[in-house]
Amino acid sequence: MTYTVTIIAALIIVSTIPFVLSYEYWDSDFTVPSWIKNNAGWWADDQINDDSFVSGIQWMITNDVIILPPTELGEGDGENVIPRWVKTTAGWWSNDEINDSTFVAALRYLIGEGIIIIEQETEVEVVEELVEVEEVKEFHMIVNGGNCCQNWAYSGMDWRFQIETFDEYRGNYIDGVELNLKILSKDGELRRDIGEVITNNGIYLGRENIPGTKHVSDWYGDNILSIAGKYIGVEKTIEKEFVVFLPHSNYTSTG
Repeated sequence: MTYTVTIIAALIIVSTIPFVLSYEYWDSDFTVPSWIKNNAGWWADDQINDDSFVSGIQWMITNDVIILPPTELGEGDGENVIPRWVKTTAGWWSNDEINDSTFVAALRYLIGEGIIIIEQETEVEVVEELVEVEEVKEFHMIVNGGNCCQNWAYSGMDWRFQIETFDEYRGNYIDGVELNLKILSKDGELRRDIGEVITNNGIYLGRENIPGTKHVSDWYGDNILSIAGKYIGVEKTIEKEFVVFLPHSNYTSTG
């Protein structure tokens, strides 16, 4: 059996046992496994070639069997030759004539010169695509704008009203605005809680029956439509006044 095969067998056997060559152990009682020193001794005695020794060391470092202190990595030029002093150092180390620190310095030299190449994990930068969310800083609400509807109604009839919601800066209608509607008296007393409605294409058309007859109405006089709007976290409240009149004496229909 050749020494190369012996090295491979040893690597397989101890691949799960980390051997730390670091400054942490130089002054401790830590014992270096004999098989690693045997490999260094065989190499120093030319019983295994440079490639076999370097490949074995490289494998052990890459797989954390040997853990070295932080070392600057060299790129190598493909023509690097291992200096004789490194081999001599390995032989002395295998015979316990020098301590771990000196052998570590030799390994770090080989790594720094690119003779032993250690693969490093490359950190891949993940770029997340940010989707810009349209920001609405403010929106407007208009009640009975333009020629739509009236700001008054007759007792016993329906009052029709229209609410428009649009972007303050762009001027376009905003769809899906949540509106909470209430009808209040002039003094702020709740007359009717209409509840929550939603704009469709930026508009909500409403109709509310005014209680009473042609002779009397609790809503007679000034009233207030209170509107609380909410859209993408932006909230706004407005009020619109409307007046309730008693119908003419000849009015008989309730609408």
